[in-house]
Formats: sequence, C-alpha cells, structure tokens
Amino acid sequence: MIEMQLGFDFELTGRKNIKLALAYSGRLVSYSKELEEQVIDFAELNDDIDMPMKLFSSGMIERLAFAVSVHQQPEILLLDEVLSAGDAKFIAKSERYMQDMLTRTPISLIVHHNMDNIIKFCN
Repeated sequence: MIEMQLGFDFELTGRKNIKLALAYSGRLVSYSKELEEQVIDFAELNDDIDMPMKLFSSGMIERLAFAVSVHQQPEILLLDEVLSAGDAKFIAKSERYMQDMLTRTPISLIVHHNMDNIIKFCN
C-alpha cells in the first residue's frame, strides 16, 4: 500500500478501476461481485462509482484506492502514510479496518510520521 492509486485509469469508471487495480497487483483471480460491492460499500461511493474517475474528488479517489487495497489479503503488507487522507469518520473506520488487517497479515512494515499511529499499530 505504498502507491495505492497505481494502475488507475482516470478515464474509466470507479467500478472498472477496481478490477484494474486488482489486475495490476496480480490479484484479479480474487475478483468477485461480492468483493466489488464490499469495496464500493467501504469507500462509501454508492452511485458515484459508475462515474469516470476523472470526475471524482481527491477524497473519493483516496477512499477507493484505500478500499481496493485493504480488501486484498497480502502475505506481506507495506504501508507508507496510508492513514492520512479522508474525513475524520473515514479515517476512524480505516484505522479500525487496518488494525484488523494487521492482525491477519503475517508480516507488516509501516512508515508513518505520526508516532501515535506507530504505537497504535505496531507491537
């Protein structure tokens, strides 16, 4: 999760970019309609998911990128400042999800400038 927007095509819809991001990370085999709906629900994009991403706000792009990233099951998780975008409600939800993801991932490496988050997420 170092460059979460890597592989996005801003001419395509958010929905199509979910598949593109999974393909780019080598995880397209894990795609399902259920996974797609989980990503959309987590990102809170609702009907906006079918707009071209070039019409998304920067916050919408960050939420979609984060949602696609955290709905994968990596063996090694590399995080670089991923919890620093979005409104307070989305950040809180993301932190809760990230804490759960860190407990399920065998190896995690976190880069962050907020020492409170380092203490919160690291053991």
